[in-house]
Amino acid sequence: MKIYIIKTTFNNLKDAEKFKDYLLNHNLASCIQISSIKSSYLWEEKICNDEEIQLSIKTNKNQVKQIESIITNIHPYQIPQILILKAKASKKYLQWHKKQIK
Repeated sequence: MKIYIIKTTFNNLKDAEKFKDYLLNHNLASCIQISSIKSSYLWEEKICNDEEIQLSIKTNKNQVKQIESIITNIHPYQIPQILILKAKASKKYLQWHKKQIK
């Protein structure tokens, strides 16, 4: 079993925490890491520099589409970041991870 990591960003900690709690309370993720980051990007032909909150959501293959759909439907950004990465993990971590998700 592989771990899937979905990375997304929010513009404030309150929304990021609310989203994190929803995913964990519904057993859609085993662990979610929250980090404050500085993002620089092009938007409508202008360089933007923003403080954001990044979530790294650890889940399994069966939950990826559901989490992606939730992000798309509730996110305040016009185009939210949704990056999906497949990762290897240690055997013990995978065993723990597997028990946390529906």
